[in-house]
Amino acid sequence: MSVFDFFKKKPADTSKPKTLWQAWGDPILFAVVAATIIRWMLLEAFTIPTTSMESSLMAGDFLFVSKMHYGPRTPMTPLQIPLTHQTVPVLGFKSYSTLLQLPMKRLWGFSEVTAGDAVVFNYPGELEYPVDLRTNYIKRCVAVAGDTVQVLNRELLVNGKSFMHPERLQHGYVVTLKKHELITQEQWTELDVTEYEDLGNGDVYEAFLTDKMLEKLKSMPIVASVVPVIHQPKYVVITRGIITNEEWASLGVIDVEMIRRDTGYYASLTPESFEKVKQLPIVKYITKDIFPQNVKFNWSIDFFGKLWIPKEGVTIPMTEENLILYGNTIVNYDNVGHTAMQNGQLYVDGSPVKEYTFKQDYYWMMGDNRHNSSDSRFFGFVPADHIVGKAVFVWLALNKSEKNNRSVRWERMMRTIK
Repeated sequence: MSVFDFFKKKPADTSKPKTLWQAWGDPILFAVVAATIIRWMLLEAFTIPTTSMESSLMAGDFLFVSKMHYGPRTPMTPLQIPLTHQTVPVLGFKSYSTLLQLPMKRLWGFSEVTAGDAVVFNYPGELEYPVDLRTNYIKRCVAVAGDTVQVLNRELLVNGKSFMHPERLQHGYVVTLKKHELITQEQWTELDVTEYEDLGNGDVYEAFLTDKMLEKLKSMPIVASVVPVIHQPKYVVITRGIITNEEWASLGVIDVEMIRRDTGYYASLTPESFEKVKQLPIVKYITKDIFPQNVKFNWSIDFFGKLWIPKEGVTIPMTEENLILYGNTIVNYDNVGHTAMQNGQLYVDGSPVKEYTFKQDYYWMMGDNRHNSSDSRFFGFVPADHIVGKAVFVWLALNKSEKNNRSVRWERMMRTIK
């Protein structure tokens, strides 16, 4: 092209003008595709909905979760409306179809799940949903495959050694004030205590405290005593009718509460009272709400284990005890043929087996708010294919406490997660 061609009049653009759909549709489609890829491979936004990780992570914190750390999972449920989870927002109907289910593969990541990580994972208990669409939970990984976990009088032990104490680890305490003294909402706020409950007439509270909060509270002149809450083993008693307080007392049971109107109770039972309650005609069955939900293991959230965490490639004998501890995990999560438990025996593809080799790793997750957390002590092991990513960054922190008028926790914003 010569220099003179540059100054020639350019031909008019005879193409048709874009329609409104073309003008807006292409950028929107590009944005949806880009956001879907970023959400799948790199980062996903996540909101802390409950107080189970307080005060390390607080209800109202908005996080970024890294998919790159442990490696993104390939899609398992591809027939899904982009950027949705179980349902379509506002409309509420199901956002996916299970007509096509693909095997999960994990792409390369630059780290393994490590004890101490704050991990987002799919809640194992929602068997009615595909794995990748189960509700997202966030807890701290305290034990990895092959470890042995135990809780002894509130102290967490992993492989027989005391586990690291996160800086903001919380436990429950009963706080008793001196006679005629009161503690105000402003004082709780100054102590940074967000969870407390009046157990009396303003002079006895149950509060969830870090070590730092505990020392501050003990030093207050109005405080008479601060006593740790220790949860002893309890049983869930399902009945066909009412057991009165007088009847419980005659059975030697004084620590009991109704959990389901007229038909369910949560009770502390000694071996003697357990046998008496079990023989009552009105009792349908007795179980535990603590993993593995079996009365042979008299565990509580403060006295738990010892429990070995399944590891890929390790073979265990299918004894009666191991069937109770690991049977449901094998049947529901280990992705091996057709498995079932019948008459105290594990069956794989219709044949009884005397030993079993695990097909994937598992993890043990616990909340930093140890006395107010639904975690592995209740629902058990978290399979490797349920791991979503590592929580790395708080970008926004809203105060959802009804006891506090602040709307934004400025001091928690733009911080990394430890």
